[in-house]
Amino acid sequence: MARLESSYPKLIALHDKVVARPNIAAYLQSKRRIPFNETGIFRHYPELDK
Repeated sequence: MARLESSYPKLIALHDKVVARPNIAAYLQSKRRIPFNETGIFRHYPELDK
């Protein structure tokens, strides 16, 4: 994503605004947040890599 950020400045700005919202920021720092992994809900879909 770092390589593509400069191509999507409005998307990056929206992301920054969303994660700065108090309730969302609190959730992102909480223990309730599910960590990223590729074996559960965030599993890899090779067919989407095309």
